[in-house]
Amino acid sequence: MFRTVFLGCSEASRTASDLDRKIAGCLMEDGRMSGRDIAQRIGVSEATVSRRLAALEHEKLLVVRGFIQPESIGCSSTSIARFRVDGDARQSASALASVRGFHRVAQIDGGQEVTALLVAPSKESAQRSIHNALASIATIRLERVSEILRLVPPGCAIPATTPTRHARVPRQADIQTKILEAVQPNMRRSLNQVSDAIQASPSATRSNLDDLIATGVITSVVFTNPHFMGTPIFTQLRVRLRDRFGESLKVFRDLLPDAWIFECLDGEGLIAECAFATSAAAEQKSLEIQGALDGAEVSTHLLLEIHSDLLDWWCDAPCKATGV
Repeated sequence: MFRTVFLGCSEASRTASDLDRKIAGCLMEDGRMSGRDIAQRIGVSEATVSRRLAALEHEKLLVVRGFIQPESIGCSSTSIARFRVDGDARQSASALASVRGFHRVAQIDGGQEVTALLVAPSKESAQRSIHNALASIATIRLERVSEILRLVPPGCAIPATTPTRHARVPRQADIQTKILEAVQPNMRRSLNQVSDAIQASPSATRSNLDDLIATGVITSVVFTNPHFMGTPIFTQLRVRLRDRFGESLKVFRDLLPDAWIFECLDGEGLIAECAFATSAAAEQKSLEIQGALDGAEVSTHLLLEIHSDLLDWWCDAPCKATGV
């Protein structure tokens, strides 16, 4: 059976139990939900939740990370770039994943195509990143660049606007910058752990963290081992729209609650990346979307291999360097 290879993610030793799925569901709703609240929600003891969560994190089967909107850290240009490959697609994808600014690099099944998420401080720096990639990797050629207007993580409602409150390169002395650095790898760090890490009072830490979450600068996202969850097939669904973009985006989210959704400026109006148990289930969902979005063209593309699955541009140099 076809299975997407998540580089850096090992095969799961077991599949998720009903309890695992219930815990994951609660965390998808609120990544910082307390163990007590999870226990009350699913009807087990708090000690059971704590033990199971600790085991899932230790086995690297589940982690709650902070997703930071690119605009919030000074990255005003986000796009999906697609390349055509001559020769070894795996080697070319690996090389592209090492180029500054490229994230979520993936090989597309059924052809010599590689897709990547490009995050940069400006359109000019994005163009330079593409130029550098083409110059350093002789086996690839640019096929298409789709500028992203909105990037919506799994489980998140469609925002009315993208957050712009922090649209600047942050200063390292900024308490909110320190908080972002502390919670991005693990959104379940306790308030005391975060305040100790950034050397600030718990009250100041709480106030600023609540503000960052409320304004949409950082969002909790649950990353799970896809084999553990029984969804080993990752796909990219591309939708060409004629009109009704805002309405279509809401329908898209309702049909794909666990997908990464990219609203693009032109051409393929919507792109989603999501996991399925089988390729047949992915095709069925594609037909369902096509029926719900009357007049839309929907295409399904299986992803062979995925690099840099965590979308971790907070640690990427371009987002912290001025004039790059």
